[in-house]
Amino acid sequence: SIIYIIKNKTIYKFYYVWTWLFRRPQNFAENIINAFLFTMIFSIIFLLYICIIKNYKKMFNNKKQIMTLIILVSIIFTLIIPYTSTDVYSYIANGWSNSKYQENPYYKSVEQIEKEYQVNDIMFNKVARCWRNETVVYGPFWTFICKILTSLSFGNIDIALFIFKMVNLFLHILNCIVIWKITKRKNFVLLYGLNPFILFEALANVHNDIFIIFFLLIAIYFAINKKNIFIAIAFIALATAIKYLAILALPFILLYCLRDKKISLKIGYCILYGIEFLLILFLIYLLYIKDISILSGLFIQQNKYNRSIMLIINNFTNANITNIIKNSIFIAFIIYYAYISIKMLLIKNSKLFSTFIRKYNLMGSSTVEIDSD
Repeated sequence: SIIYIIKNKTIYKFYYVWTWLFRRPQNFAENIINAFLFTMIFSIIFLLYICIIKNYKKMFNNKKQIMTLIILVSIIFTLIIPYTSTDVYSYIANGWSNSKYQENPYYKSVEQIEKEYQVNDIMFNKVARCWRNETVVYGPFWTFICKILTSLSFGNIDIALFIFKMVNLFLHILNCIVIWKITKRKNFVLLYGLNPFILFEALANVHNDIFIIFFLLIAIYFAINKKNIFIAIAFIALATAIKYLAILALPFILLYCLRDKKISLKIGYCILYGIEFLLILFLIYLLYIKDISILSGLFIQQNKYNRSIMLIINNFTNANITNIIKNSIFIAFIIYYAYISIKMLLIKNSKLFSTFIRKYNLMGSSTVEIDSD
């Protein structure tokens, strides 16, 4: 990436799919080489990651050393030009249509704005074909963030990408600090801070999930450390106003805070804080809402997720079988999620709640085993 930027002075014509020595693969063999190299590099990085997690007590004397390593590694990943995803260019384009053209990206796509204004705007040109005719599929708080960040770019795609990357880098480091504040465990900070997938997707490919992680961590911090449910719910609402899936964390954090209360009080508080959650979401939606069609982005987003997840299955079956499998999994998830939520509601004390969460959270179980101090 550094060589490419020095040579070309811009990322504008960078071919975003993984390439071998900055060439588009010319044949099947080169595609295989690309896939092999990518797999090998990530495998090596993950082996190093696992070694660090297992030997962190020998390697680090204090949290300053840990943070120094995380910052250095994070900077390396930040320097990588996005090459397996173009989502960040959609963020930039939608933010630019809002800040430059004063258009509502929930009701006009990038393609529509280009045709209406008859422009060939460099800030729009790197948006993937599958998104050019789509309106925004994320929550309004994310669109507002994109508007602010792109307004600082002066219409320069390189500056815009740099701004998004710097913000994600800052949030990643901040997330590590918040995890330390919550847990006081070095290995927990390392588990997150050096996770290769998080580094690659949040810092190299600049996905917006880093914002969701940040707001959910702040919510957990206020729930656990400050015992402030009101602020915790507010931050879950902000996370949901970026990407809708963040709402799945709501019952876990809320019922954790209410775990020692009677069931009748739990239900009452759930209704009360549920109203707070919906009110905050509604106020944020007022930034862009004209009518109920603004929620169509939720279904577009889910359909694209489902299509990508089911792609392998679809290659070996037909569309009807894929849809049956997809719908069956979705129904199973709803039933299972409802079961866990109701079970949490009925738990009567802290110890049982903690045991239940660890039983149904594989990552929670593994981190307990890793941590011996």
